[in-house]
Amino acid sequence: MEQWKGIGDLNYAYSSLSLGVNDGRHRSHKEIWENRFTLYKLYHWIQEHYVHEVHKIRNEGCTLSFFTNDKVVWENFCGTFKDHLHEMVWPKNKKQEDYFTNNPTNIICQRLPYDKYRFKIHLKGKLVRQAGFEEWVENYAGELKASKKLIENCYYSDGRFLYSTDSQMLLLLQMYLGDSIRNTQQYITEAEINEQ
Repeated sequence: MEQWKGIGDLNYAYSSLSLGVNDGRHRSHKEIWENRFTLYKLYHWIQEHYVHEVHKIRNEGCTLSFFTNDKVVWENFCGTFKDHLHEMVWPKNKKQEDYFTNNPTNIICQRLPYDKYRFKIHLKGKLVRQAGFEEWVENYAGELKASKKLIENCYYSDGRFLYSTDSQMLLLLQMYLGDSIRNTQQYITEAEINEQ
């Protein structure tokens, strides 16, 4: 079981189901036919319960993910599709639920990435690399972590990210990278939440 990290301002619960309908053209028609009753039920469930401003659905390959803060709707979804769910994630306790409500983009973890990085900086699109980027990252080794792919071939950075140890380094990154930053997430450990 994986602890959910939230999506935007939706952070209560996440469910994922798999119908196996995207495993190649020759098989997909057969699998759609074999799952036609579940797909029909899913279509009608979405028509009845889905509110665009309150819930989010993400379809990736043969997996559909449903995100919501509404516990009743989430339990209804899980109950309706219990035979097709392969992952369910929700806050472990009331403290975590309250924390997510107040900090929807943060990530609760058992330990910080590499035991020290507090921030994850997601990049977008094409990163216009200034001269000296690689040296700049190397100068701040320990306070900043970037993959070799990002350092060596940084022209297309969509989906790549950096780690930072503290808010001062985060500020330097924001000044250096500017509009190339998609968003930033802060990590907090379960132990830190329990101490609050």
